[in-house]
Amino acid sequence: MQIDTVVKTLAMASTIAVSGTSYGASLDQPFLSANRNPLVQIHGLPDAQSAKLTRSGYWQGAITAEVSNTFAAESRGDEAIILDGETYRSNLNWKYGVAQGWELGLTVPVISHQGGGVDGFIEDWHDAFGFPDGDRVDYPKDQLRYVYQNGEKVLLDMQDNGEGLGDVSLAVAYQLAKSARRSWAVRAGYKFATGDVDKLRGSDAADSYISLHLTDRTLKDDYGINFHLSGGLLNLGDGEVLAQQQEDQVWFGSTTVSWDFGDNFTVKTQLDFHSAFYDSALKQIGKSSVQWLLGGSYKITEKLIFDFSLSEDIVVETAPDVVFMFGLRMGEWR
Repeated sequence: MQIDTVVKTLAMASTIAVSGTSYGASLDQPFLSANRNPLVQIHGLPDAQSAKLTRSGYWQGAITAEVSNTFAAESRGDEAIILDGETYRSNLNWKYGVAQGWELGLTVPVISHQGGGVDGFIEDWHDAFGFPDGDRVDYPKDQLRYVYQNGEKVLLDMQDNGEGLGDVSLAVAYQLAKSARRSWAVRAGYKFATGDVDKLRGSDAADSYISLHLTDRTLKDDYGINFHLSGGLLNLGDGEVLAQQQEDQVWFGSTTVSWDFGDNFTVKTQLDFHSAFYDSALKQIGKSSVQWLLGGSYKITEKLIFDFSLSEDIVVETAPDVVFMFGLRMGEWR
């Protein structure tokens, strides 16, 4: 995905945000993020969300742009894997309050796998902070190669750059309870098989999930702290990528803590986690994953929020080495 495409999309989002009747956007929302491992993001793992739903008759929108760099190489038993490349992903998110306590959501991703150009920066980053670097130095820089082999069979070998539509998803949410200090909501979602499975932009299967969400602002007045917690179950359809190894169900969750620094800026830290998507001895695909995000949100206007974050794989090699995320969120309008 080219940088000018991302810039144009962000500009479109900001134009929409300043038109119509709009209400203030919230700084303390979770980062719209999930594991961007090339063999995980093809499935219907939802981004983190809060329990505060869109009001009836109003819209909300967001556009995010992510750059993730992945390197992993391992062999264990009959299995071997190489995940070496960069993924550029933009998500267009829309929400609409269809009735009191009910919300519909739509997510449209555009995904591009590339050889990239930040491998050198990642190596310097890891050296500076003492993070493990795997065997990066033994492989060519800035290449794209996603390979999985089991025994004599090469079940995945993707080396082609390309950009296109990912798997589109729909969601419905219901407000279980709401007060000034605490909100509860339940969400259910369905992912369609709209992405090209051969280019790893989709799994060629429909997935569905259900999740429970809590937003707590009990400490906001005294300490400027907001808290979000969510968890759910993802049911995987019969995908075409490593079909024999794919699990049927995956547990997932997220927790976010934010601290307000004045009226226009919030610092956030977030943990996203899930169980394994594949039955494999390789940790890259067969182990539960945890990734840590650190960043913030800045209120550009009452209608528009700028989000930014950086993520690291806490359980090493189960998620990308690093993900840079930038986004714009719009307050409610109609």
